Amino acid sequence: MPKMEARIRSAEPQTGATMAPKDYVAFVRERWWLIVTVVVVVTAATWFLSSRQTPRYATSAEIIHQSAGFQGSLLGIGTMSYFNQQAIPVDARLLQAPDMAAKVQAAIGSDRTPEQLLGMISVTPLATTESIRVTAYSADPAEAAKVANGFVDAFVAGRGESIKQSLQAARALLEKEIADLPADQKEGAYAQALQDRLKQISVLDYVAIADYRVLQPAAVPGAPYSPRPTRDAGIAFAIALILSIGAVLVLGYFDRRIRDEEGMEKAFGLPILTSVPLVKPHRHRRSKRVDGGSAVAEIAGQQGIGFHGGHRGLLEPYMLLRSNLQYFGVDKNMRTLMVTSAFPQQGKTTVTINLGLTMALAGERVLLVECDLRRPKIHEYLGLSNEIGVANVLAGTATLEEAIQAVDISDWVPAPDETAERISRKTLYVLCAGPTPPNPSELVASKRMAEVLKLAARSGADHVIVDTPPVLLVADPLAIGQNVDGIIISARISDTKRDAAQRVSSLIERSGARTLGVVVGSDKHARHGYSRYGYGYGYGYGYGYGDGYGYEAYGSERKAKKNGRSGDDDGHGLLVEDAAGEAPSFSTEDHELR
Repeated sequence: MPKMEARIRSAEPQTGATMAPKDYVAFVRERWWLIVTVVVVVTAATWFLSSRQTPRYATSAEIIHQSAGFQGSLLGIGTMSYFNQQAIPVDARLLQAPDMAAKVQAAIGSDRTPEQLLGMISVTPLATTESIRVTAYSADPAEAAKVANGFVDAFVAGRGESIKQSLQAARALLEKEIADLPADQKEGAYAQALQDRLKQISVLDYVAIADYRVLQPAAVPGAPYSPRPTRDAGIAFAIALILSIGAVLVLGYFDRRIRDEEGMEKAFGLPILTSVPLVKPHRHRRSKRVDGGSAVAEIAGQQGIGFHGGHRGLLEPYMLLRSNLQYFGVDKNMRTLMVTSAFPQQGKTTVTINLGLTMALAGERVLLVECDLRRPKIHEYLGLSNEIGVANVLAGTATLEEAIQAVDISDWVPAPDETAERISRKTLYVLCAGPTPPNPSELVASKRMAEVLKLAARSGADHVIVDTPPVLLVADPLAIGQNVDGIIISARISDTKRDAAQRVSSLIERSGARTLGVVVGSDKHARHGYSRYGYGYGYGYGYGYGDGYGYEAYGSERKAKKNGRSGDDDGHGLLVEDAAGEAPSFSTEDHELR
């Protein structure tokens, strides 16, 4: 047993196939509701918040530098582009000076402070076009235009005054220099040059040529620049759509859950034997009440046990499972089967019971053996006593014939009136787990367990189906798997992870057992029947909790083939050996299966 436990701990998950682009597309399609929800919420919230904001207006005025201004005239330079490109950013800073805001305040008669006026504008120097753009923002469109025009007008006027003062200072300097010339130089060439420059400055001072002029005054805006609910909502829609799809793809990349049957086949490396959709919890009235009565019916209905009422459609996929198992018995008879899973809540016990019911309905003699000694469920689902079972037989405190119980399958399968008597005569035998022992792993891994399974297989049962604990939790299934003809794995779509599936396959393969395939529990509501296998049913079903799968279906039912039996069932199965010394067969006090 320690070796078996070490085998589990040492098993490493195999590297699974990477997700293909279609897997990401499928993941996005599956999470479309999340994407739509995020996009709708973000877009609606943005539109609402944007529409609640106070409208803001913006307008711009532009001034342009005249490169042939007084500097060019005064210095005799035709163009000063390089100088202007350097000066434009400096002039833009001067336009935003506090003294300039004070002049604007006085010029337009604004109630705002100079600091507030400066906060209403933005100045953009455009050196390549030798211009400066002033944009004003305000909740009042007229005020925005007034402020923008006020700044450019004040700046241009201020530049004109500054130029005039500069020219007057230059003229005064030239007049003084001419007056200070010696008498012998007053008629010379230098004096003549100074006189020419003085005349030029006098002309410039007279015309007062400024170096900036208004290129485009600000107009009163007719529509606010902010908010724009439609534009903002459109931008929010695009951003939310991109981010939500990206988030879903990232989740899909890190999500290791298996989403479809194809992924299940790849992860386990095994064929899908059948696919069983989910059902709503259903209660059906049983003809007999055992060990809890209505509580048993309620538990069974929740777990998808049997084929009554809303569970009638379950019969078809389990018949498909039974038919598929026949193909594995070409070289070796599949008499002893084991059902397990990677983790709990994967439907293994439900598969065990429903497969047994299907086989019994077809006239085969079936014995269910509950080898999950830690958390047995078969006795709860079928309303049987768990006082005596596998644990007692293995411990030697009870015989196999004392521990076996019988279940009348007419309580669990649909029966038309004309075949009710025939179906009630078919009985399913069960060997429950019994009291929980302190050493379950040692018991199921013992030689005694192997002998019990061999005896059950030789005692007249057509099939022995063993329910075991999850493979990844305990080593019991690996020990039992070496004593059965085939293993069936139960797994749920969107619940089973790739790493777990690969590890299960690796563990079973190392143990030397033979795995037949996977029974898949669906996670979606199929709208067009069993498309994978071509059945023409239309299903409407919901989710059954616990370990169960099932669905509601509408369609045909297979008739149970005739199996000659006599007597009534007293509820207890026995093992007897006939007088001829042949292999023992299952029988009851008044009822015998041969």
